[in-house]
Amino acid sequence: MDEGTSTETDDAFRSCREGYGKESDLAREGIRLVLNNKFEEAQSLFKNHAQSLQMEAAFCFVSSINALMTFEDDKLRDTLRAFQELESKCSQDNSWFESIKSKVFGVDGSTELKKLEEQIISADAQVFIALLNFLQQDISSFMKGIWVLRKAWRIYQTCYNQIFKLQSAGALSTGFTDSTWEEMCISRSQSVQTTIGDPQGRKKSCSFSGSEAGTPCTSVDPAHGYSSNFKNRFYSLFSLTSETLTHVPSIDSDEYSRLMAAVSFGYGTFQLCLSLLPASVLKVIHFLGFSSDRRKGIEALLYSKNSDDMRAPLAVLTLLWFYTIIQPIFELDGNVSTQNIQAAETLLLDAEEEFKGAALFLFFKGRIQRLKKNISKAILAYQAAIDSSPQREVKLLCLHEVGWCYLMELDWSNAYYVFNYLYLQSRWSKIFYLYLTAISAGADGFHDKASKIQADIKRNHRPSTHSPSSSKEQLEEFVWKRSNKMEPKNRFCNNLLIYEMLYLWNTLAPCSTIGKIIEDCSESRDQEPMIGLRLLVLGAALNSRGKSSEAVQSFKEVLTLRQSLPKTADDAHISAFALYELSMILLREESTRAEGKFQLQELQSSYKNYDFESRLSMKIQAALNSLKRF
Repeated sequence: MDEGTSTETDDAFRSCREGYGKESDLAREGIRLVLNNKFEEAQSLFKNHAQSLQMEAAFCFVSSINALMTFEDDKLRDTLRAFQELESKCSQDNSWFESIKSKVFGVDGSTELKKLEEQIISADAQVFIALLNFLQQDISSFMKGIWVLRKAWRIYQTCYNQIFKLQSAGALSTGFTDSTWEEMCISRSQSVQTTIGDPQGRKKSCSFSGSEAGTPCTSVDPAHGYSSNFKNRFYSLFSLTSETLTHVPSIDSDEYSRLMAAVSFGYGTFQLCLSLLPASVLKVIHFLGFSSDRRKGIEALLYSKNSDDMRAPLAVLTLLWFYTIIQPIFELDGNVSTQNIQAAETLLLDAEEEFKGAALFLFFKGRIQRLKKNISKAILAYQAAIDSSPQREVKLLCLHEVGWCYLMELDWSNAYYVFNYLYLQSRWSKIFYLYLTAISAGADGFHDKASKIQADIKRNHRPSTHSPSSSKEQLEEFVWKRSNKMEPKNRFCNNLLIYEMLYLWNTLAPCSTIGKIIEDCSESRDQEPMIGLRLLVLGAALNSRGKSSEAVQSFKEVLTLRQSLPKTADDAHISAFALYELSMILLREESTRAEGKFQLQELQSSYKNYDFESRLSMKIQAALNSLKRF
């Protein structure tokens, strides 16, 4: 390429960059307005720039947030359709014919940058399509999601190659000195101090959960302002060499940073999605040639969150979701790690200036307070979110959390009113909220109300007769079985059914009322809705208080009481969870570790098709994986 042609192409790049930079700024502003509860202004902005692909992508991102807040079928379907249309639109401009034409006739800088933007948006759309499929939790949806993720992986791989090419043959001399990806993984054994470098030069220090023992913090390459670990990792990952990176028009550091942040958001979300899939599904993924790496996913999202790209606020929300919702579900011992709470608090603090009164950020503030057992402060945060937002989805999401907070406080009366309201207003799983309303009424002593609601469930909310496949159908099947075990006039039975819900939803350990629950379950009773449920709850509560020996005794009593029952019983989850809890305690000591491992393997092979099997299976696999370091 001669000098004149190179200069003209660089000029075209600069002109195109200004256009795309403006669109990216507008898209970020649209997302910022939505998150700050300014829906009319956001709607006007999106409407006035409806032809912009980046604005359309931003609108799809916002729609996905709304759908995931309520899990209502119509919203999930609409969001899935929107992402499919977006992906189709991007694919038209990146077809096989267009690829051949560009190789034969060449492309100018503006076309190259436009294609890169479209590729990133296309991959992002595919990741969200996969995520929406995974939510169904049936085999067919898992397979659809895996195939779409494979396509996304290939596009991200191409995008990384192209972005490195755009930085002048991989020289990575970006002109700024603070770009680094956070070295962080989800180790419970170590916490490291790390500096998050912002592509614009801002620095934030915080303490996050550390990497595996002996893993150093990322070091900044003084020559290029980039982490040498980061550079080597992605050169290796995508097979980049100086020979493969031919000259293309260069871009400045700001645009390079934005493009890296854009692809990093999707890549990070992609990795987190993979890391949460069941082991059986991961085997298929490995067979297809790619694997999950949660640590890299978190690094990528942390890089993206500190950028000026439109996806930066979404990266923050994704990380908050991971630390406050996903991680607590899969904690091996039922207690939330301090590192996860600190990470979430730091993320909120960093976002406070831009999103101080944003309802979703107030929601996550409530989640953090709940994890810290400050239930009254959590309720205040949720109430502030409800008051600050006119959005129905936010109100329902926060009221759901408020209802759980009241259950954790054993405030049956307020729990009853909240869940009854959700039953009337939400279009998601009516039977679920109706069941919670019924057991709250029964625990509060309103036996007639509980009896009427139980009759309503049996009469009007019977699940379909076919085998449940989606996650919603599985939940409704679970609730239906529980409603048949209710004894509306037996207050203690209602209490136990509430304690079971708290335990299965990983909200028993954070209860500030755990002492009352222990007291309630310590007294032997003649009647309980399922054999061994009282002792399972008692053991879990004692274990959360650090009384391991007493907890072991309770779990062993559960297994003794249920030893004559078949492992296919409709309440076999009680045996399965008791065996899991017992195994986890045995794994703590070297002298009993072998026995604990044997019990876990026995549980994994012997118990099938019980309630919450998918969730427990992932915890079992995580526990077995953690033993590999011994």
